[in-house]
Amino acid sequence: MPATNPEPCWATIPLEGQDLKRVIGRILIAIFGALLSMLQLLYRGVAFLANCTSISATDDDRRFHDADLIGEYNYRTGHLDVGTDPYGRYDED
Repeated sequence: MPATNPEPCWATIPLEGQDLKRVIGRILIAIFGALLSMLQLLYRGVAFLANCTSISATDDDRRFHDADLIGEYNYRTGHLDVGTDPYGRYDED
């Protein structure tokens, strides 16, 4: 029957002085890098959502009721509409 070692293999490696400082330094750098990556991902996500909400319809944008399928041509705006624009010109000058 083989003898079993109750300690894991990494526990038998002696880390003292400079070796311990180097290992702890690398662990801290890895943790710092992971935190920076998560913050950058969060920043990009918030920036994307903020950009999506700033898009709004203007008067120049086409609306569903201004579709090219229905309506009269409004010479003032250059679009087809339902003919309810009080300042619109619907007759060709």
